[in-house]
Amino acid sequence: MMIGYLISAIVSYLFGSIPFGLLITQAAGLGDVRKIGSGNIGATNVLRTGRRELAALTLLLDALKGLAAVLLARYFFPGDAMYIAGLPCSWATASRCGSGSKVAKASRPSSASCLELPGPWGSSFARSGSSSRSLEGCPRFPH
Repeated sequence: MMIGYLISAIVSYLFGSIPFGLLITQAAGLGDVRKIGSGNIGATNVLRTGRRELAALTLLLDALKGLAAVLLARYFFPGDAMYIAGLPCSWATASRCGSGSKVAKASRPSSASCLELPGPWGSSFARSGSSSRSLEGCPRFPH
């Protein structure tokens, strides 16, 4: 079972390290999103480019990172591995993994990863919209 935790954590961290805001704006020909606004690569800064659809896509993909990590952990390692799968994704997103971002936030992957947790804590956390404590509603982790 320990190998399941390790693989889940590694895959989750890799998901979190994908800088969707940067990739999307570069693919759209808008250049480096870190050179405008706050220097962040998140959806809010992508919105400052004037392209709402790109900001919405960034928001969606950032949220799906955490959800995908939990779903994959649940599928391949039934049991408790899914409880830790969202955390490394949030850490990687917050650190922005060498993207050169000045500001980092990890509320999207954290919130989305808790959507898939069983029981009332997953859905209640997602509804609360709280990003100040990313593990607020997640079980098995002390606050």
